[in-house]
Amino acid sequence: ISDDEAQSSLTRGAHEGAVTGLALLGDGRLVSSGEDGSIAIWKKLADEGDVAPEFYNRVNTPVQAACVGDGCLFIACSGQGSHEYQLGGWHLLRFDFATQAIETLTRFTSPPRSLAWNREGQALLIGLQTGQLKCWQRRGEQGGEIKDLLTFHTGAVSSIHMRELGAASAEPWLFFTAGQDGRVAAWDAEGACPLWGLQGFTHQRLLVLADRSRLVMSAIEINPVTSEPQTARKMYFNWKEPGTHEIPFCEALLLMDFVPEASKSKIPAGQEEDEEQEEQEEQE
Repeated sequence: ISDDEAQSSLTRGAHEGAVTGLALLGDGRLVSSGEDGSIAIWKKLADEGDVAPEFYNRVNTPVQAACVGDGCLFIACSGQGSHEYQLGGWHLLRFDFATQAIETLTRFTSPPRSLAWNREGQALLIGLQTGQLKCWQRRGEQGGEIKDLLTFHTGAVSSIHMRELGAASAEPWLFFTAGQDGRVAAWDAEGACPLWGLQGFTHQRLLVLADRSRLVMSAIEINPVTSEPQTARKMYFNWKEPGTHEIPFCEALLLMDFVPEASKSKIPAGQEEDEEQEEQEEQE
């Protein structure tokens, strides 16, 4: 893009339309992508003033999803637009932060809807509109290899999130997927197979996040609004002020804690015998 367009974007804001991707760099800066085909890198959060983007670029085609990994930004975008790599279909692009170069990694016949970088396996996880999951890994300087994973979702994979652990952790690496079929799945990252799942979520805005201790899921509807006629439900009844009130609609988050197996403490030698003796004395 031109210097004037870049400067205008830095002063008025980064994106026109929906923001389709957010990711954090290792130094604390934020990367965002937009439906208008724009990419922005934001300054670190500060106590004074507004935070503004310090870098701006365009791929000139709507960005569907984005994630950071391996020193670059992976971008899933449609084949619409005038970018030199766009030859129809949907594409996976790689933006190198060091050189600011953009390359096409692969193309798809189904729209990619979500991306996540598997740092442990050095692979990119890709969720498609069809519910399929794919894995991309670089193979030397000749490009990368795409392989299909097992199918769990019957609708678009709207969210993928890695549960990253410390290097010294003995726990298995997991990643989680959420789909427009209202289902959430936990996957073994090494074997790339689903372990367990949940269902019954609202499909329109289903997202999933996880860390070492907790799994967070969105899109739980409470008292959903339907097109069918319903009778009013009473929230309370007061004989001094009789009346019927509608229960309001709202959404909630579901939180699940990962509880580690309780460690069994070893009883010092001699202490076990003392405890048994005390119990016998109490019984007598």
